[in-house]
Amino acid sequence: MKAFLKSLSDKYQTDKILSVSGLRDAESAVRKSNLQKRNETSHTPVMTELGWTLAIIKDWSLSDVWQLFSIIDDGDIESYSDNFHYMKKHYSAGNGGVCDLFAGNLAQSKSCGSRFGCFLCALNKDDSSLENQMDTDPKTYGFMRPLNDLRTYMINTLYDYSNRSTLGRKLTKEGYIKVGLNQYSLEYRMDLLRFILTIQQESYERSGNHTIDLVDYRELLAIQYAWAREGGEEQAGMALKIWHDVVNEGMRYPIPKTSYTEKNLHPNTCIFH
Repeated sequence: MKAFLKSLSDKYQTDKILSVSGLRDAESAVRKSNLQKRNETSHTPVMTELGWTLAIIKDWSLSDVWQLFSIIDDGDIESYSDNFHYMKKHYSAGNGGVCDLFAGNLAQSKSCGSRFGCFLCALNKDDSSLENQMDTDPKTYGFMRPLNDLRTYMINTLYDYSNRSTLGRKLTKEGYIKVGLNQYSLEYRMDLLRFILTIQQESYERSGNHTIDLVDYRELLAIQYAWAREGGEEQAGMALKIWHDVVNEGMRYPIPKTSYTEKNLHPNTCIFH
C-alpha cells in the first residue's frame, strides 16, 4: 500500500491523496482499537502512516452495510456495480443459505467463520463456510471440494509426527544447531505436491480453464530449488518429475482418507555444537 501511494504521489506530484476505507468499529474489538489508535473518523481525514485516511463507514453496523446493498439492488441509488446480488448469494451460501444480514451477529461470534479464500487456514478444525457453500450450491461451489479434502488431510495429519523430519536447519551464531521433530519430511511434502498437482490437472481437464492454480511454474521451480538445497531426494529433480508424471503421464494421486491425530506428544529437541 505504501509503495502504491508513493507511486500516485510521484505520478501526480502531490501528497494530497486520501485513502477511503471500509473499516468499521463493529467488525471486532481489535479493529475498533486500531481505528482509535490512529484517531480515524468517518467525517474528518486524519494523517496516518499510510497518509491521509478516512474510515467513511466507521460507525456503521453490519445491518447498515447490507441495507445499502439492498438499496443499490433495488435501483434507488446508483453505484459503481450492479452485481451486489452475486456477493449476497456468495455469503448466503457460506452461512448455509441464510442471508448474512440475519446471520451476521452469529457469524461474527466465530473465529474466521466466513473467511473466503483462506481454504488452508488451520485455525478452525472444520471450514463450515466452505462446506456450507458446497452443500447449498454444488453446481457453483462443488469444484472446491478437493481443496477442502486437502485441508482436512493436512489438519488430520498435523500432529502425526511420523510425517516430520529431524533435520536441523538453522545454525546459531554461537555454532549450535537444534535437532528434533520439526518441519514436514521431504516424503510428506512430495505427497502434498502430488495431491495439489492432481487437483489442478483434474480441474483443468473438467473445465478447460485453470480454475484451481495453486502451484505454477515459478512455485514449482522454487520448490525444486528448496528440495535440492536441502538434499535427500531419491533422485535429482523430484519436483519436476512429479509434475511430469501428473501432467504428461496422466498419473493421479487421490487424497487418502484420514482421521484426526490429537496433539498428545511434545517432541524433545537436542542442542549440538
